[in-house]
Parts: sequence; structure tokens; C-alpha cells
Amino acid sequence: MDDKIKAEIEKLLQGALEKIEETCQKAKLELERHGEKMSLFGHRLRQAEFYYEKGEHENALKAYEMALELNPNSPIAWDGKGMTLGNLMRPQEALQSHEQALKLDPAFARAWSNKGVVLGELKRYKEALSAYVQTVKLDPGFATAWYNIAMTSAVLGDKEKMVEGLKQVLRLDGTMKEAILDDFQTFIDEGELEALVSQVSHGPG
Repeated sequence: MDDKIKAEIEKLLQGALEKIEETCQKAKLELERHGEKMSLFGHRLRQAEFYYEKGEHENALKAYEMALELNPNSPIAWDGKGMTLGNLMRPQEALQSHEQALKLDPAFARAWSNKGVVLGELKRYKEALSAYVQTVKLDPGFATAWYNIAMTSAVLGDKEKMVEGLKQVLRLDGTMKEAILDDFQTFIDEGELEALVSQVSHGPG
């Protein structure tokens, strides 16, 4: 092979290798930046959850918003923001946040349940019931969602669905017996309610 041609080939190969190395270095830096960003996102999310648990909802909201600036595709952060907005009596914004969470993760049972809570507060009871039903389809062991199915059905005058929900609650969580006796007195005869609670609490399983 002609030395001149060989030199040209070697030059081209060297140039290609340098470009590959440059691309690898850029990718490495991008991964490092992404890692740092996700680490900071995790910190902001934990901070938001800490404030939420303490009842400091304004601080929680700020932290959730900072978390979402770092990772706008987090259904957990959107759902947490929705819960916080709900506690701040901003139900329309809360509903939008829960819907965004569900857009990102349609199988997120907690977000469906939280969406139901907001819809109930807005007196959109049929939609709330649908959200709770979707919750228990995704997570049949979600006792709070069954409780809300029972309560929403009671408000809608559907006694059969109310009783079905109460039975599921009692099977899943016997500690809710007293709450049921207190909350459902206006929707069902006291004797019938006590019999239901006793029957399910002491029934098979």
C-alpha cells in the first residue's frame, strides 16, 4: 500500500477514535450530572414528605415543587403535591396534580384513591366512586379505598354497594370497626350495622 494512502487512513482512523473518545467523555459527564440531579431530587422528595408528615404544608409544597423541577416525570412527587394542595384547601389544583400523576403512571393505586378524595370534596361523588373502584381493582387490599367506596355509596344512596364496601373493610382491617359504627349510623339502622360488624368481624377467616 502506498505510504501516503496508509498515512491518510491512519489519520482518518485516529480522528474517528478521538471523536469516539470525546463522545464517551460527554456521555460520562452527562450521566454524572444526571446522577447528581436524581440524588438532589431524592433529597427534595424526602424533605417534602417530612414537612407533609409534620403538617407544614406550605413548606411541603415548596419542596415538592423543587423536586418536580428536577424530575417532572415523577408520579410520586405529583401525587404528593396533590395531597399537599388538598390540605391547603386548593382542591382544583390538587385534582390536576393527581391527574398528572396518573397520566405518568395509570396503575398508581394511591393516586387514584387521592383523586377520589378530592372529587368527593368537590361533591363529584359519582366520579369519586369510580376513582375508588379503580383503586381497589389495582390494589384489592387497600382498606381505606374500600371504606371510601362504602361512604361514597352511602352518600349516593346505594346501600348494597355501601354494605359490600364495609364487609371488605372489616375483612381487611378489623381496627376500623369503631369508625364504621360512628360514621355510618345515619345511613343504616343501628342494629343492622352492629350485626354487620359483628358478623364480619367474627365470621370465617
